[in-house]
Amino acid sequence: MVRTSSSMAWRALCVLIGMMVFAEAGFAQQVVTPDTVTFLGHVVQMAPLEASGSAGASHVQGTVVLSVEVGTDGNVISAKAVSGPAALVPAAVDCAKQWKFRPFEKDGKKVIADGRLSFVFGAASGGQAPASKEKPKIMVVPVKDVTPANSPEARVEAKFQPLMEKCSGAVLHHAPDEETVSDCKQAADVAATFPPNTRYLEKRSAFVYAATAFANAGDSRDGEVYAQKAVAVVKRDHGDTPGNGAVYSTLGHIEAMQGDFVDADQNMTAAEDYDRKSIAWAKKNKEAAWVHEYEGALQADLRFHSLILRDMKRKHEAKKKLEEAEQLNP
Repeated sequence: MVRTSSSMAWRALCVLIGMMVFAEAGFAQQVVTPDTVTFLGHVVQMAPLEASGSAGASHVQGTVVLSVEVGTDGNVISAKAVSGPAALVPAAVDCAKQWKFRPFEKDGKKVIADGRLSFVFGAASGGQAPASKEKPKIMVVPVKDVTPANSPEARVEAKFQPLMEKCSGAVLHHAPDEETVSDCKQAADVAATFPPNTRYLEKRSAFVYAATAFANAGDSRDGEVYAQKAVAVVKRDHGDTPGNGAVYSTLGHIEAMQGDFVDADQNMTAAEDYDRKSIAWAKKNKEAAWVHEYEGALQADLRFHSLILRDMKRKHEAKKKLEEAEQLNP
């Protein structure tokens, strides 16, 4: 750990301002969780699916359930296995990522949708194993409603949503008070009770907002705890989802606030890498608004990182960060 004698004032100020930027840029997406009938009703293109490699050769059969996130443009952002034979998961994931959906909307605005699909890999005929040159029969069937009204997940959601609305509203309006901290901590703790492999974006957002609320109230120790929880969520095979830069940026801000510049330097570098991936995703999918948001996030990250490098006496690197930031025009 490296500590310097530099004033804590600029760090606290940057934590408050910088983290608000990332909360707005990386976590403003609304997410809906439609039932399966609605989810499948938005499908406009289904890709062909076939077992391949070792799965095809050994005639593995079974059902793979995927959690599928659909972006505001109707393209699949990610597809993660919830259950099913490991040998069949790659084929199901590859197929799902090629599907196209009619964009989902809430209150007249396009939103991200999180639903589930079940891919059934079965024998070609009569339940018998197919001949060596015969492809297996593969069906895509609906899963039961994602969140039935009386399910444990629905009960968690009912507790989570009002808390998260209060928390996010207060944080985005710069309210560093005990009530905000309490609301955000409760929202994060409730989000942690969602079942595994579900509600990735909700968990990520809740942990980052809780970390931000604690840091803004001057409690960097508890802020770091929740920032680390957000990082753990990203590391559970969700590295390809846009907006992950905000997670590492939040942790980097808190570490800098504590004077831990070595770890802050590493996490700000990770944040910038994720920001660039998010920009590339937005450009590829022609999401102009998100290009603007993610470029703004990258610019703010670069500027903050330059301050850390300056305090570490790495002036040349600090200058390069500022130069890159000035090249952006979000």
